[in-house]
Amino acid sequence: MKKLLLLAFVSLLFVTTEAFSQIRLGAKVGVTTGEYLHTEYQGGATLQIGLPLIGLKVQPEVLYSYNADRHYSYVQVPVHIQWGLDLILLRPYLSVSPNANLLVHHNWDGGSPTKFYCGVGLGGGLDIWGFQFQVHYNLTQEKYGRGTQFSLAYFF
Repeated sequence: MKKLLLLAFVSLLFVTTEAFSQIRLGAKVGVTTGEYLHTEYQGGATLQIGLPLIGLKVQPEVLYSYNADRHYSYVQVPVHIQWGLDLILLRPYLSVSPNANLLVHHNWDGGSPTKFYCGVGLGGGLDIWGFQFQVHYNLTQEKYGRGTQFSLAYFF
């Protein structure tokens, strides 16, 4: 009985270690440009969670976004659903990213921007040695939220 309990404990230890090795915490910075958007800067935290399906990862983020031209700030919460090839040193991937955006500050004379809006991003990226390079096009019902986002993340 003791050997069976010891075997169960050791097996649980390996399963738990494998599960935690699929979770990575990181920091992310980026810039978004668009027709109506001008230039917007983002920074925040990201968490990448590997799923047991081949090449599938989920990456939720919390980003603070500031538009210097229009003087407003949003908190953005995208959730990237990534599918890619796990190669030896790098991982190219495609992604779909539903997102929510909440206005936290505005000082813009051109009217009040939308306080809350949702959208979806389509794009891809490359993971290499703890770094992640990502390009997305964000589609939203808010015209000032549409644009191409370029970002860089580092995972600890």
